[in-house]
Amino acid sequence: MAIFTSFEHETATQQPSQLKSVQIQDHLRQEPPYHRAVLCYIVRGANIEQELPKSPKANSAQVRKSDRVALPCGPLEPLLGVIEDNSSSPLDTAWKTIRKQTSIPPSSLSVLRYGKSFFSATSSIGQKCLFYPFAFHLNTLSGLSTEVDKLRLDQSICEWDNRDPNPYDLMDSHYHGQGLRKIWFEIDLGPTPGKMLASGLKQLQHDHESGARKLAAVSVNILRAVLVNLDDPITLGGTWWQKARITAWHLWKNGRQSMDAAILSFLLMTLTEIETFLLTMGPEETCDKLHISELFDRIQKKIRSYKLRLSYNFGSYAMSKISRTGSIPKHLKILTLSASHTIRECIAQLVRISGAQSIEICVLESRPLFEGVSLASSILEYLENEPNSPKVDVSIFTDASVAFAAQGVDFLLLAADRIAADGSVSNKTGSLPAALSVRHVSPSADIIVVSELDKVAMQSCDTEAHTMENNESSEVLDAWQQSETVKGLGVIEQKIQKKSRQVTVNVPNVYFEWVPPTLIDAYICEDGVKLPSDFRKRSQWIKEQCERYFDHDFWTPAVNVLTWFLLVTAILSVITRLGTKYWIFRKFTEDDYFSIASLVLCAAQSIAVSMATASGYGEHYDSLSSSHIEEMMKSQYSANILFILSMCFSKLALISFIDNLTPASTDHRIAVGLKMFTLVWGVIGIITSAFQCKPPRTWDYLHGKCFNINAWWDYLGTTNILSECGMMVQAMLVIVRIQTHMKKKAVLAGVFLLRVAVIIMIICQLVYAIQSLSIVTACSPQFKPFLDSLRSTGMRLGGMTSYGHSQKGYGSYSASRARSRRGTVRSDTHELVPLPMQDTHQATVTISTPSLGWDGESQSSQAPIIHEIRTWTVTEVRRSFAENSK
Repeated sequence: MAIFTSFEHETATQQPSQLKSVQIQDHLRQEPPYHRAVLCYIVRGANIEQELPKSPKANSAQVRKSDRVALPCGPLEPLLGVIEDNSSSPLDTAWKTIRKQTSIPPSSLSVLRYGKSFFSATSSIGQKCLFYPFAFHLNTLSGLSTEVDKLRLDQSICEWDNRDPNPYDLMDSHYHGQGLRKIWFEIDLGPTPGKMLASGLKQLQHDHESGARKLAAVSVNILRAVLVNLDDPITLGGTWWQKARITAWHLWKNGRQSMDAAILSFLLMTLTEIETFLLTMGPEETCDKLHISELFDRIQKKIRSYKLRLSYNFGSYAMSKISRTGSIPKHLKILTLSASHTIRECIAQLVRISGAQSIEICVLESRPLFEGVSLASSILEYLENEPNSPKVDVSIFTDASVAFAAQGVDFLLLAADRIAADGSVSNKTGSLPAALSVRHVSPSADIIVVSELDKVAMQSCDTEAHTMENNESSEVLDAWQQSETVKGLGVIEQKIQKKSRQVTVNVPNVYFEWVPPTLIDAYICEDGVKLPSDFRKRSQWIKEQCERYFDHDFWTPAVNVLTWFLLVTAILSVITRLGTKYWIFRKFTEDDYFSIASLVLCAAQSIAVSMATASGYGEHYDSLSSSHIEEMMKSQYSANILFILSMCFSKLALISFIDNLTPASTDHRIAVGLKMFTLVWGVIGIITSAFQCKPPRTWDYLHGKCFNINAWWDYLGTTNILSECGMMVQAMLVIVRIQTHMKKKAVLAGVFLLRVAVIIMIICQLVYAIQSLSIVTACSPQFKPFLDSLRSTGMRLGGMTSYGHSQKGYGSYSASRARSRRGTVRSDTHELVPLPMQDTHQATVTISTPSLGWDGESQSSQAPIIHEIRTWTVTEVRRSFAENSK
């Protein structure tokens, strides 16, 4: 019976789950910028797959027994543990959570499945959190020390109707249901495909004889079987493609993690081929299962071609080294270990083409499963079918005699189960002693890694980040049991089965170890000889493909694109502003220099953001190394300070521009007040941002002692909104007093009310959009059409009273005079009707002109331009605004 159980740490009188939940929630609310937690589901039962949820069938009239799944009555509540620092992996935290919250010893549990991480924001936690779900299988009840834990395993069972469209209503929180779905892929795939995937995962997990390439090919076959049995329409935009990616992810993560590099590469290649094929189909074409099967046939054919190409490339490399000696050697000696079809093909190729009279092949036995013996047998079987081969001597050495076997070798051939981005190679345990021995006793020998490029692993900080596979100690014990000379084996076995606090016995059975790139002379791949730099590029490509197919919470590309798009927008706005201003006035004013300063700081901030994204900004923290996180935080620290400076200068630019529109002393006082408020806002923001954490690590907001950064951003945003509102009020006060029709006022007000978009972005916490929109909206009033409309209202522009000085400028005296000569000489008198500001004085202006051109039809200052002034009479009532502007 498959039972999902939750183990809680008991206290005397309180409900422990509630106390633990409160403690966890308090911790989650303290750590910025988002939190990470693990969900641990513990299950028991011998045949779990048969008791998992069955998919509903359409139009079923009754609830059938097969459509139900056994669950504990009441809400499912897995163990919840918080990942407290970046040095702890999610799996380590899961084991730690089980130890803290239950009495179950780790020896009674095994990891059953990994679930895909997901974000969830729930009221029970209080904010957004990244969850890592795990399923653990309870192997035995003998380790349970409390009756409470045993009692919970025997709780009553209720039935859940899987046909219910909202089955997760049974669960206490949304993230519980999400975690369950991420682990039990049978819920989404359905019974038949789900059973095929579960069976395929067992096959991958229990195959300890096949190499990485063969297991990767098996993974592709499992993916094929699952996809062919899906009933969904085969399209990229539907559930079929989603299920295909879910299946590939579980094959990668829950298949064989020590060999997941090759498995992942083959799966990514398959997904890419499927995606490309479906994209080439027309909108009216349909893809059936036959097309998918044919596509998989082509992929498998491509995979099979790698082995032959690898052996040819190795043969070419070996012969190039032999040719450098100037003669064909009489004797060649090769050392290798473990079982690998690739190694066998390479040795066979060298036997065929070397021309040596004799070849000695030394193979290490490779305990505990003695794969080296299998390799030697395979080589001998091959040589029996080669009648023209030279004399070949195959020697099988114990692992302990590797130094003796390494004497006088010409080549040490190593396969690879995984290649790290720096060129380190993970291979069968014994590879590192073999490489060290060869380097010491045969320094002229070449240590060669022969591997497909598909075994390059996803980019990671170091080899420690990759999974170390520790298998059953029984494999080692079996070899000891076969020997009658081993004494006291019963004592060892007894101590292993019965743990003691004083004396413990462990028999590690680690399959793989790392060989550093400093010990490797050449990497032979299907595309030729490779360098570690090639692996870095390949590793980065794999990471990008994983993010594209599997990770929908990855924001680095979006951050980069948005950053540079908004920067370009800001640059174009400032260029347009400056160009228009210079074209009209032939000079710049104070507000222009503020805009230029704001743009320069904006560009610097964009560079800082790009440096942060290069270090991992936008990715999950668990996928980053400590050095990358530190570089990212430093870049963010610089970007925040530059952001505040850029915003401050853009505000000053707009305040200065509005101030220059009117000579009224009241408006000047308002502008001075707004400038002082903005400067204070900027100074406080810069100082608090610079010292957000205790020196000397003022940028370390993850690990340092910092004030409440979220509250600080709330303060900064609130005061930012206040300053924006003040600038809009300043502009509206100027516009309201203009004596013109409402349509003109509405147009002017609309330009300044663009600042509302900045307030919206502040509320939405889109920091970079605030900065760029601030620059754009500060520049928008300077655009030429708006300057023309301001001039037509009689308002001042930057304190300037004429539109330029050249003959091409507006109001050029010589140009106007030349045009008047071509007109009909006639004397008319026109009265300029001024549009005075409130609280100013008026003057009557009368002009005479002999021309009746188009400018003679102007009746008021609403006409854009007066081309010529012949005579005028000014009747002054009091000191007026018109005189001041004159």
